[in-house]
Amino acid sequence: MFDLKVGSGAELDYVLAQQAGTRGRSVSQSSFWISEGGKVKAFTVSKGSLLTRTQINLYSEGESTQTQLYGIFLGDDKSHVDVRTNSEHLKPKGVSTQVQKGILFDEARGVFNGKITIAIDAQEVDAHMLNQNLLLGDLAEIDTKPELDVYADNVKASHGATVGSVNEDELFYLQSRGIGREQAQELIIQGFVLSELKHIESEQVRTWIKNLLMKKLSVTKEVFGG
Repeated sequence: MFDLKVGSGAELDYVLAQQAGTRGRSVSQSSFWISEGGKVKAFTVSKGSLLTRTQINLYSEGESTQTQLYGIFLGDDKSHVDVRTNSEHLKPKGVSTQVQKGILFDEARGVFNGKITIAIDAQEVDAHMLNQNLLLGDLAEIDTKPELDVYADNVKASHGATVGSVNEDELFYLQSRGIGREQAQELIIQGFVLSELKHIESEQVRTWIKNLLMKKLSVTKEVFGG
């Protein structure tokens, strides 16, 4: 469990990577209380195991806070990966963005439950959440539940989720240019996952996370451009 107070005008970049073994269990909870003008950017990577659960809580206690939450979760074999997020806007003029992406192979099961709460006094809040998932196994499954709980009347808020497999039109396009089907699929997965790494500020950490994902997805450095 990790708890942190972000002071007025302070900025925090936070990266969490869970790598429990196939038969292991990993449970993590990180909570942030954010004062006026504070900024938090968090990035999480969760790898499925016997049970993996990642919980992120963001409490915007002051006005004009900014929070960004990005995450990637992966599962294969018969693993289970569970990602839960809770973002609470308690004061006006906060801005929050959240994007969570999942890739599930084989018979893996994923769960995403994200919630944004905007309190009655939190006017002029701008909050958005998106969960996107690729199912790459006939028996893979995802349960996704993005939620909005809005009590203020002058806000911008949205939430959404998508679930699908690799797009056949995209595969055809790449194959028509001489790329084999397997490599084309890997390139599409690359675009789906690695595009989010731009949100990690540290180049060293970004490279480490990239290598971790490449290893997990069994994709060569040549496919990813080195």
